[in-house]
Amino acid sequence: MDKLSQVLKIIPESILENMRKYGINFNDVQEIRIRINQKVIVKCTEFERVLNVVADEKCIARIIELSSNYSLYAYEKEFKNGYITIHGGHRIGIGGHAIEENGHIKNFSAITYLCIRIAHEIIGCSDKIMDFIRRDGIKHTLLVSPPGCGKTTLLRDIIRNISDNDKYNVCLIDERQEIASCYRGIPQNNIGMRTDVLDCCNKSDGLAIAVRSMSPDIIAVDEIGGMEDVEAIKYSIACGAVIIGTIHGTSVNDVKNKAHFKGLISRDYFSKIIVLSKRAGRGTIEECLSC
Repeated sequence: MDKLSQVLKIIPESILENMRKYGINFNDVQEIRIRINQKVIVKCTEFERVLNVVADEKCIARIIELSSNYSLYAYEKEFKNGYITIHGGHRIGIGGHAIEENGHIKNFSAITYLCIRIAHEIIGCSDKIMDFIRRDGIKHTLLVSPPGCGKTTLLRDIIRNISDNDKYNVCLIDERQEIASCYRGIPQNNIGMRTDVLDCCNKSDGLAIAVRSMSPDIIAVDEIGGMEDVEAIKYSIACGAVIIGTIHGTSVNDVKNKAHFKGLISRDYFSKIIVLSKRAGRGTIEECLSC
């Protein structure tokens, strides 16, 4: 079944009707923001539209019921992480009154905010940079990008391209379920025939598991964060894996100036850098650099 039809099933008709009234093409929708007692906001690729629909408790509860197949208990772990992934790979971020236990969020007693992120994949969007990635052999590669510039979409297609065409075994650490967009462990996006996925697994644990048990040629990670991620990447590189990852930043110097990333961009670690922006639209390639 078409992936968009899956998310259409969980959105109340009042919202869909209003979107149609404004002439919004659902294929262009990136996010639907639903906040208690506020108007629903739809974010598309090039614009944002405030709908003439106010979300109430019944609206939000209905979306949660449909998203969880009327079994909130079965999705308790995902609730704890702040989102639900539905069939088609669409992710619903949740907010509201959190219940804490031992300093960690256990669940939500009241869900009053939703961010429905529509899963999009653009097959072939990495074709324009694959010559650079393959030049002199595939090496540790870092995609540097501010939020919302398409780095996850580009990383997904790089994985697919390498997995299908270069015949390397790839292990994807999909911590936030945004790349493979697995639903019950099954990828909803095309990530290539030679890609294994560690779904909903944090990067530091996932990198160690991948090296120990999956024999990957390449490990892919999205949104490298703190020092724990950096140390796990260095360990994986020392074990012989090639790392392809993404990091938030506006430029190479921006990344280099962050204390715990110091030395990460070098011949020994990430020697190929691709910088993205949305200067000419999402996914604009600003530069491709080799160390």
